[in-house]
Amino acid sequence: MNDSPATVDPAAPTTDRTRAPRRGAVMRALRLEASVQSTYLVGALVISVVVLALSVTSMRLGFVPILLAVLAPYTLARGVPLRVDVLRASSGISRADAVRGRVALIGIVQLALVLVALGSISIGAHLSIELAVSETRPLGGVLLLVDASTWIPAVLWAWVITGRDSLRRPWAPAAFSAVVVYVVVSTALGIFFQMRRLAPISANEPTLPTSSEVTLQLGSGAAVLLVGLVVLAWRVRAWTRTA
Repeated sequence: MNDSPATVDPAAPTTDRTRAPRRGAVMRALRLEASVQSTYLVGALVISVVVLALSVTSMRLGFVPILLAVLAPYTLARGVPLRVDVLRASSGISRADAVRGRVALIGIVQLALVLVALGSISIGAHLSIELAVSETRPLGGVLLLVDASTWIPAVLWAWVITGRDSLRRPWAPAAFSAVVVYVVVSTALGIFFQMRRLAPISANEPTLPTSSEVTLQLGSGAAVLLVGLVVLAWRVRAWTRTA
């Protein structure tokens, strides 16, 4: 009669006991990837600071962190020393956890670069001479949101579609594919929003889009982004299975 609790109780916390070591292994993999890629991370930080500093002088360099974000999966995947495999093995990090750790690092880097791009574009828009003397100053903030709803999802989808290539193809072809996908997706979203009349045609357009139009475009962009995150999670599972 006492056999049933003895057989049930150990099974209940089994998943918790297995998940905790896995999370620990992923965190170790993330720290290892960050240490190996420290040169790239420092370089990206320096470039980000320079881009933000030059934005104050009205130089528009927001495309630089956007390009770095698109190329991040390939830059972080190339040039990894062979000794990393030894370090991973000695740290008890499986290949699957190594993939998860690299995906986490790529996600962090891309998010940081996207925020830098938004900051650079925002600073440039607010300090622009045209906007400073214009009666339509709010146009800068509206255009920033409208623009971001096209290129932010495109950054993610470039990784989703070509991310596997970063693990097995030479750096140059994989990176070129990512840039092409980014341009195609961002252009397609821009055309879609223009056809739906969700975005102003140009910065010189005298009338602002209505709040409902802006809300609809931001909602559409968020939906595309959310679908991309779901597909990315599914893709990461496939990558870990074949690691």
